[in-house]
Amino acid sequence: MWKMSEIRDYVEYKIELCQDSHGRRSLRLTDTKTAGNRPDAIFETGVVSNDILRTRDLYLLSEEVRLVDGGQFEFDAHGIWFTKEEMDALDEEREVTWSTKSPPRLAPR
Repeated sequence: MWKMSEIRDYVEYKIELCQDSHGRRSLRLTDTKTAGNRPDAIFETGVVSNDILRTRDLYLLSEEVRLVDGGQFEFDAHGIWFTKEEMDALDEEREVTWSTKSPPRLAPR
């Protein structure tokens, strides 16, 4: 999660939804000039308003912001991101088609 001090009024930001080689999912705040340059970035949002970023509210973020491809994403109770399709499958206890090469590390249920 980004820090409030990282947000500059004069900069536009996107959020990269990342997954490392161990399956850990995370978010990375990135300015629009450098977005999309990291190999662990799986998805990227459109520009996110600085007001939303300052709230650090993951629920609000998932409601108000879309991925650049128009897709939706959500968060579980542990703050792990999932595509809407992944979350729907988990909620319905169906087999999940993961959006990544390997499944994420999930918190124990």
